[in-house]
Amino acid sequence: NSKNYFNKDKTLILKTSSENRTFTSSELENEMQLSKNVSELGIKTPKVFEVVELDCGGYASISEYIPNKKSISRAISDDFSNAEIYIQKFVNIVKELHNTKCDKTKFCSIEEKMEIIAA
Repeated sequence: NSKNYFNKDKTLILKTSSENRTFTSSELENEMQLSKNVSELGIKTPKVFEVVELDCGGYASISEYIPNKKSISRAISDDFSNAEIYIQKFVNIVKELHNTKCDKTKFCSIEEKMEIIAA
């Protein structure tokens, strides 16, 4: 988890580390590149504009803020009576995602991701 701060007109979000975890510059640079790679595939994702060093130490990313976006779990939690509709939308998005052709050299495998997490 991270702490998030918004600019006055809520178009940008500053994503900082949580109390339990500090982001490194390279982690955020990798996230920024991954976001760019995903966006190039035509998949809607917030643009990450830059990585900044904080006065208090550590790093943060400045990204596009997408208003009213919700995770599937939040949508279902907020409106359980429409859970089936949200799940069907989610299934359709996952199908579209899995049918998207991509340059595999721009994305790490799950095995590589697990190695990074374990390190």
